[in-house]
Amino acid sequence: MAARAGPLKAVGGRLRRFEQVLKMSKSKVAVPSYLSAKARKLWRDIHTTYELEPEAVELLRVALENLDLGDRARELPRRLREYAR
Repeated sequence: MAARAGPLKAVGGRLRRFEQVLKMSKSKVAVPSYLSAKARKLWRDIHTTYELEPEAVELLRVALENLDLGDRARELPRRLREYAR
């Protein structure tokens, strides 16, 4: 009996972890307020379509921040041209 307690305990631990992740993914994750409208829409679309683990939520946040930075960087030369006129 004692030999079986280890694997059963490990399975129970994984099941609890899965339940925690499932509970987190079903709860509504707040959209970071500093994201652009485009990034906020993507955030909402992805969260309504997929159930994300906490690590994936963080990765999504960083990816959308970089999307916004890229958009701002592409817009900068146009603004500089307008300013120089």
